[in-house]
Amino acid sequence: MLFGRSSIKQYNPKKLIKRGYKFWVLYDRSRFVKKFEIYQGKTEEINNKYANYTLGARIVLQRTEQEWHKNKVIYFDNYFNDIDLLERLKLEGTLACGTIRKYRGEVPKNIASDKNL
Repeated sequence: MLFGRSSIKQYNPKKLIKRGYKFWVLYDRSRFVKKFEIYQGKTEEINNKYANYTLGARIVLQRTEQEWHKNKVIYFDNYFNDIDLLERLKLEGTLACGTIRKYRGEVPKNIASDKNL
C-alpha cells in the first residue's frame, strides 16, 4: 500500500475509510463508461451554471445534459438525490429513480416509513 499526501483527497465521516477520492462516473445500462471525472473540489463552471442546486444535484445535471429529452431514465443514490433535482430532470423530459434521505429539508414529512411501504 502506498502512502502520501494528495490535495484532492476528500473527507467523508460516514464512510468506513474516512479519507479517499471521489469519482463521478456516468455509464449506460451495459456498464460502458460515458463520462469519468475525479472530483478535485469546487469548480466555478459547475457552481455558476447550477448555482441553486446541491453539489450532488449539480453533478447529475452537468453529467446528464446530453441525455435530456431522449426518453431515458437516470439512476443515482441518496448522495445525489433531492426534490429539486427530480423536478429539474422532469422539466427536461428525463425520468429519474433513486433513493432519497428522508431527513432532507424538502422531503414531505407525511411519507410512509420503510416498514409501512
